[in-house]
Amino acid sequence: MRRVRLESAAPAKGAAEVFHVQKLTGHLWARLMELEEDGLRVLFPTDPREGAGVVLADLPGGDTEALVRELRDRWQVLCRWENGAARFELGPDTTFEELDYVQDAVYRLLLRRTEAPGKNQE
Repeated sequence: MRRVRLESAAPAKGAAEVFHVQKLTGHLWARLMELEEDGLRVLFPTDPREGAGVVLADLPGGDTEALVRELRDRWQVLCRWENGAARFELGPDTTFEELDYVQDAVYRLLLRRTEAPGKNQE
């Protein structure tokens, strides 16, 4: 199983890395926005061009801290819980493929939260 570390990130150095992190931020923002119809809310950035390596999301179900733990334990997506939101930090070493995996893990988490009791969705 892959492990994606988004709990902290090294700062971008130089214009090329800053641009890369902005592209990554916009990519994760867009991926998570696709899940808003499933109850997820992207809190920050409100405009993906304003993001500088941080995406905050409110996961449905009332206990975002528990959901952040479940992302870590079940799918190895390491992010932080901060002020009631999941905080994903992106750096120059983050890849687009990792962010696609994060979207898939969050989607699976949302499915687990909405499926009928007794079913096991992996």
